[in-house]
Amino acid sequence: MALTTTPISGSDFPDVIVKETDLESTAAIDVFDGAKAVHVININNSANGAISYFKAYNSGSVTPASDVPVLKLAIPAGGTRNVIIADGISFSTAFSMRCVTGTADDNTSNPSSSVIAVVVGS
Repeated sequence: MALTTTPISGSDFPDVIVKETDLESTAAIDVFDGAKAVHVININNSANGAISYFKAYNSGSVTPASDVPVLKLAIPAGGTRNVIIADGISFSTAFSMRCVTGTADDNTSNPSSSVIAVVVGS
């Protein structure tokens, strides 16, 4: 995993952009370092020949065997998915995310190649 966090400066734009270049079954934990509302999610699955499933959690820790994602997105094989949420989805505890090859909440199978996630929160 390679996580990059970029705050956008200025009081008018309190947004933070997070980019994970190898999202897998091991969750990227509390990527905003606290609560945020998520407004944009872009997932790039172009390196994979199978569907990948992006899962987001309102938690500072993720246990796949027991935690249920707040949001689950199917990302087409060889494709991308853009989600824009004008009012945002509140993650009141923390925003954590992971990506797997199965839709089941407890799936822990990694995609065969890198999945790239870009998330904008405020």
